[in-house]
Amino acid sequence: MSRWRRLSRKRRASWLAIAVFVLATSGWAASSGFVPQWDEVFANQTLREAEVFPTAPKEPEDLAEPLPGKPEEVFVQKTGAFGDKANVLVTVKLTADQINARRAESAPDFITIGDLNHQVILRDDGLGGDAVAGDGVFSGPGTVDEADLSERGTADSDTFNSASNKQVPVFDGRAVVGSETPAPFDFAGFQAGRNVRLDPAVAFIEPETTTTGGTTPTSEAVSIATSRGLVPTTEAAFVPGTNTFQERVLIIRDVGVVTDAARTFNPCNNGGNANGVWTFKHIMTEMANPAASGIDPALFAESWLNHWLANQPINNDTVLARAQMGTIINRWKTESGGVKLDLTKSPLRLLAILPRVDLRRTTGGGSSYAGTANGKFLDAGELRFVFGFVLKPGWNAGGIVGAVQIPGQALGCRALPFSVIVELKVPKCECKGVRDWAR
Repeated sequence: MSRWRRLSRKRRASWLAIAVFVLATSGWAASSGFVPQWDEVFANQTLREAEVFPTAPKEPEDLAEPLPGKPEEVFVQKTGAFGDKANVLVTVKLTADQINARRAESAPDFITIGDLNHQVILRDDGLGGDAVAGDGVFSGPGTVDEADLSERGTADSDTFNSASNKQVPVFDGRAVVGSETPAPFDFAGFQAGRNVRLDPAVAFIEPETTTTGGTTPTSEAVSIATSRGLVPTTEAAFVPGTNTFQERVLIIRDVGVVTDAARTFNPCNNGGNANGVWTFKHIMTEMANPAASGIDPALFAESWLNHWLANQPINNDTVLARAQMGTIINRWKTESGGVKLDLTKSPLRLLAILPRVDLRRTTGGGSSYAGTANGKFLDAGELRFVFGFVLKPGWNAGGIVGAVQIPGQALGCRALPFSVIVELKVPKCECKGVRDWAR
């Protein structure tokens, strides 16, 4: 496992800088709509405002056309050719497959990049800053914040110079297909007016800092399970480990987070906020949506829990009933007064939060489950809450198997071998919205 060191940014990029970063990491959108006459820039050094900034961006649901993936290269060049309307020339070089796909479009000479409110139109017709028509290299004017690019260059260089291993993996979807050495953004070259390549921020993999177990290499033959059955080996067992990135980004289980007194509830000591936004009660209430559906969240939750009392067909397999769920429901209902479940007395403890931004849907179709997602964000993926059932202090343990005292919790508060993952879709679209939510 590994950690990606992320770029820390104190300044927010101007709209084109955001657009270009989206382009370099998430794909780009084809457009057959309004196309400004950029050749007027060089003829008159003036532009009508509507030609520079289109005012009718499409809504996300209108961007259904499948889109090609990440372009081959992206460049920015500082220039004064566009007057006060733009300060850079943006150049995008497409892959051979993308060029072939463009030729089948109704307007193959134009593409747009950027978020819906600040689209940038690039062209490949030999006009308006484009050097050669039809070569698969699209160009157009835009605006960037030079201070932001300066900070980007400094951060890239600091990260690069401090790394002992300067190689990063190259992916095809989710598969690692090689490695390469990243290059920091050349801000000095940009200031000098050179055409400078703009890649994703420099980030390196770092080794794990902790392990979850230990092992001692052995010379004795042991057997390990493989796809071909048990195979004799003298190799030592692999020791799984974690690091800061995994613990705080991939799966968040820091005690300071999952026991946040304002957002969570601890059923072991009734501490925290029983109505907090990360509690089982709040999530069930949001899912039941009583204002719109008229469904009582308590009845909604009990109906869902009752599914464990009968065999369930899942993915063509029969999952056997979990009889202990009946005992849990009865204990919970008794504490609630015997009529229905009081969700503020939930026996579920928050264990982890998983921000699955990688499962976002995009205008390119599908999601990152297939490792082929590209285009602009239609949502921010999923947010998952992992809860563990507990046997609360004072509850009768009769009929319960596998309960274990939770270290550091009230005596008699025992963890049960039963967890729940609630998966929620995050309704944020476009790069800025997704990024702001993730931060």
